Amino acid sequence: MLANKYKSKLGYFLLELDENLESAQRSPKYVIKWENKLEIGDANLEVIQLDKQSEHREIVVSYKSIHVNTYTVFIVNIETGRISYKHDCYQLWERPVFGFLNTFSNDFVILNKYGTSFIPLGNQERRAIYNPDGTERMVHSLRSCDYLKLEPNNILTFERPN
Repeated sequence: MLANKYKSKLGYFLLELDENLESAQRSPKYVIKWENKLEIGDANLEVIQLDKQSEHREIVVSYKSIHVNTYTVFIVNIETGRISYKHDCYQLWERPVFGFLNTFSNDFVILNKYGTSFIPLGNQERRAIYNPDGTERMVHSLRSCDYLKLEPNNILTFERPN
């Protein structure tokens, strides 16, 4: 669950809730608990399973932030609670934005007034996509940049210029 307020304080609060009825009485576990003075909107949570043979899953969290005018997408490892990747792009607070996971290709698609963009989240190092006019383009997944990490728990931040 993603929340924007906790005890009347603004922030990003990502909670893990147990689906078992017996444990419903227990308090939730905070995966992320950042207090700040920013409202978030147009939020979305998705679960991604990169490898069909493995049980390893991650959470894709996306939202836009007021005052900083960004749309943020980050991937959280469910087992460790660490953020693996983070992507920020420009997005006016006043403008609607919609993000969702394409489970067929493991791409996170972002729709807004200015058009469509996507973030390849899959394991495939690169793949070709084609424009409507037939122009071939190579797309590299975020995971193809893992060699830039010093340690497995380092976060990689990607920003798209205006």
